[in-house]
Amino acid sequence: DHELNISAFTARCVASTGATPYGAVLAALAALQGPKHGGSTYQVAAFMRDAQIDARAAVSERLRRGEFIPGFGHTLYPQGDPRGRALLDMIAQQLPSTAVSATARAV
Repeated sequence: DHELNISAFTARCVASTGATPYGAVLAALAALQGPKHGGSTYQVAAFMRDAQIDARAAVSERLRRGEFIPGFGHTLYPQGDPRGRALLDMIAQQLPSTAVSATARAV
């Protein structure tokens, strides 16, 4: 997805020490859980849960606290993350009349 991301880099560093494959994978999984990497999925889930109740309030509250809005502001995609567009298209196709689809459109 982004070539040498932090979890892949961590696995390679640990493997280069002669650690077992289990150790390298464990280290990569530990890196993946960080809130700026794979752990961000938990933040997205919490945001979507709040946005289902009130999308405008969910966005404005996060901005007021200085938090990011999932899908916006990725440093590699200043013009917008193409993965987000693909996900929104899939939601519209697979879940057209659901709360998830309505929330995604509202945000």
